[in-house]
Amino acid sequence: MTKATQNTLTLKKVEGVSDEYLAANSVHSPIPRNASIARDLAAETFGSGKDGLEFDQSVQVVRDNCDAVKNGDLSNMKETLVAQAMTLDAVFVEMSRRGMMNMGQHMTATDKYFKLALKAQSQCRTTIEALERINRGGEQVVRHVHVNEGGQAIVADHFHHNGGQNEKMKGQPHEQRDEGGIQCSKMLSENTEGNGMPIPGNARKEKVSSPRRQKSGRAKGK
Repeated sequence: MTKATQNTLTLKKVEGVSDEYLAANSVHSPIPRNASIARDLAAETFGSGKDGLEFDQSVQVVRDNCDAVKNGDLSNMKETLVAQAMTLDAVFVEMSRRGMMNMGQHMTATDKYFKLALKAQSQCRTTIEALERINRGGEQVVRHVHVNEGGQAIVADHFHHNGGQNEKMKGQPHEQRDEGGIQCSKMLSENTEGNGMPIPGNARKEKVSSPRRQKSGRAKGK
């Protein structure tokens, strides 16, 4: 196989579409562009050289993965996230190790290494959370806490599918119903008459003096 064949992208002729448009569309399409970068990086990583991987086949691999996602198959994407999380964890360990080696002698280097370690740790956690959301299938869990008289709390889980917006329940926050239609106790709220907290029955409302000082008028005869 010649080098020209390995670096050539085969385009299918479409009736009514010019060859120039097909070439331009391929150049601006995300699949060939990203396949080209992935191919070069893979060749450098595995030491086979860019010419060792056919460009046509690299494009087809990326296109197959895109088609799988369109059809709802996320298995390869899950594998990617798991592998990335493991790599990020390895970066965290290595940066922490280098930070420890410089501790006490080169504090500037120690600070930089630990910052890189914490960034890798944060991104690893974000990747794991993304994987968890994919496994839930877009299902969101919303917890509502109902506090009864006497301080007893009841936690009710409500599930929202497909990542939709949370619907406001009728009577919230004074009255809520769970998905089984069982009425839950009303939540405590402030007094409708304006008292934020209970007051003794013999207490009276008193006027609150204005914090502003009243201007005193001039004395008569002056």
